[in-house]
Amino acid sequence: MLCYDEENSRRSSHGFIRKTRCLTKKEGLSQEALAQKLNVTRQSISKWERGEAKPDSAHLIHLTQIFQTSLEDSVETIPTHFRLRRYSIPILIVLTFIASFYLHIVMTVSCFWLLIAMGYFLYRLLSLI
Repeated sequence: MLCYDEENSRRSSHGFIRKTRCLTKKEGLSQEALAQKLNVTRQSISKWERGEAKPDSAHLIHLTQIFQTSLEDSVETIPTHFRLRRYSIPILIVLTFIASFYLHIVMTVSCFWLLIAMGYFLYRLLSLI
């Protein structure tokens, strides 16, 4: 969903919530009127428009109904780093297990070869006596 940004005289691809300013102008709604429809304060609407806060899911659904848009529009505009954050913890856990398993194998093999080297050293030492 693109909305014309009159301040910059260009098409804006800001996030869905930041588009509320443009959509309220397009629908002829003031922040106060939109706040009354959503049962929130005007300051909440202002924070949403500035990107300082985000509405909860119930308000987001109500916004999509007021502006006759779809939830897909709001989901598509979520930045990639927010979508990836959901997967970062499980990926980090898996990578930690892989690294610890690798280190376990390396340490086991190292200890094995150290024991063999020590045995060989003792064998050579005892054969000299």
